[in-house]
Formats: sequence, C-alpha cells, structure tokens
Amino acid sequence: MKDFWDQQYKNEEHLFGKEPNEFFRTFIDSLPPGKILLPGAGEGRNAVYAAEAGWEVDAFDISSAAREKALRFAQDEGIDLHYSLQDARNFNCKKDYYDVVAIMFMQLPPEDRRLFHQRITECLKPDGGNLYLFAFALDEQNLKSSGLPDTSSFYTVQELTNDFEGLQIDLLQQEEVTLEEGAGHSGKAKIIKMMAIRRQLHNEGDSITL
Repeated sequence: MKDFWDQQYKNEEHLFGKEPNEFFRTFIDSLPPGKILLPGAGEGRNAVYAAEAGWEVDAFDISSAAREKALRFAQDEGIDLHYSLQDARNFNCKKDYYDVVAIMFMQLPPEDRRLFHQRITECLKPDGGNLYLFAFALDEQNLKSSGLPDTSSFYTVQELTNDFEGLQIDLLQQEEVTLEEGAGHSGKAKIIKMMAIRRQLHNEGDSITL
C-alpha cells in the first residue's frame, strides 16, 4: 500500500484539501487540548488543525510523500509537527499516554484491521482516553467517493463493535454524507462514525448506539 499512497500524494495539490474533516473539527473544538495520536495522518490537514488548536500532536503514516507534504504544510502554518513514518502493521506508540486517538479514513484490509485496532487502544490513557473513528462503510457507492480501488478495506458496524469490544462505545453509527474534501473525497458516501472511551472498569450501563 505504500506505493499506492505515494502515487496518490505525488502531486503538489493536497488530495483531500487542507481543511480538517468536519467530524474531527467538531470533537477537537469541544475538548480541552491534550495529547493526540493521528495514525494514517496523510497530508496533515487534521494534524495541523489540532496543533493550531493547542494539542500536542503525534502523527504517522506509511507514505513518505504524505509526510513531506504534511511537514511543508505545518511549516507554512508556523506549526511544529511531530510526524513519523510507520506502518500500521508494526507501529510504535507511547502506551497509556494519549488523551485522544483519532483514526480518520484509515482503511485497512481485514487481515491487518483487527490487530491494529486492538493495539491502538493501548495507546490511550487507561481511564478516560477517547477514541474517535471516521471511515467508509462497506458499500459499493463508496468506490466513487473514496478513491480506493476496491471494497476490501471498507468497514461494517459489527466489525468495529468486535474490534473495540474492550472500550466503552458511546457512539457507533452508519450514515450517508456528502463529502467535499478535495478531489480525493468528493460526492455521496456512506460512512461510519465512532466515539469510545477506554475505561479500567466497565459499568453495566455502558451502551452502544447503532
């Protein structure tokens, strides 16, 4: 996948624009700044927005082309951005460290997805770390708006329920939206939104919204 994404990001223009994802903007604006991890950070639109809002940002991606563009973007905005090259299959992060982990359009094939999701939760603070996820749902319609070659990396609500069974899931729903995020994400799409909290102990009242 590295070659695929390096090819996608090779042009000077930002494939997904420079504005943050709206779901990302909403929760960043509603929370006090803290430490945030952004896997699959791409060209840096969300990372730069969070840093400008006062967050301590750690970002990573498999694509060197994406990292170079993100660092140039951050420099243009006067932002010091910590952005590393890492593969989701063997990434390293600070355990029990982050207030927020935000997985935004990081679509992984089934053989990698579940293990990554299980490992990424360990990066959250153990009692109150928040996980946010925004991804394409399994639907043929998304082939036009996602820019991805096939549906193998699209998710279902049930898969994510299973992947994150160790978290308190407060929101997990599928909905149809119209994406206007540069040339890469344009048009109608079916997406999944998720909000969850890492707790040391779970209450019987923990709920899932589908």
